[in-house]
Amino acid sequence: MTAEKFRELAAMRKVPGANIGARYSTAERRWAVEYARQPGMSANRAARALGISDVTMRIWVRAAKPAAALRQVVVTTGESEQQRQPRAPSKVPLMLTLRTAQGHELGPLDVETAVALLRALS
Repeated sequence: MTAEKFRELAAMRKVPGANIGARYSTAERRWAVEYARQPGMSANRAARALGISDVTMRIWVRAAKPAAALRQVVVTTGESEQQRQPRAPSKVPLMLTLRTAQGHELGPLDVETAVALLRALS
């Protein structure tokens, strides 16, 4: 969808005195929120581009749950690349702790269990 198509759909549904929220489907609201969350875009700027009020856009953005984000994790041994030497396999199993963006932790988990959990959640 484009901003122009969004405005066209809204214009076709415009009914004098009707509640503005009833004019947009849930999918259209989600699309508008994602449009507003683009890098360099603000809710006010998106609202102007889509032809809706700033207040409506801010309400939709606040009501939308933040998108889940995965963060890159780098596991290091503390050694530089030049210091690393091939090692014999360790007898101690590698254990992981998974942490959500909100700070909840689950672990320690062995690698196979962590992989299975992450696959089930994706």
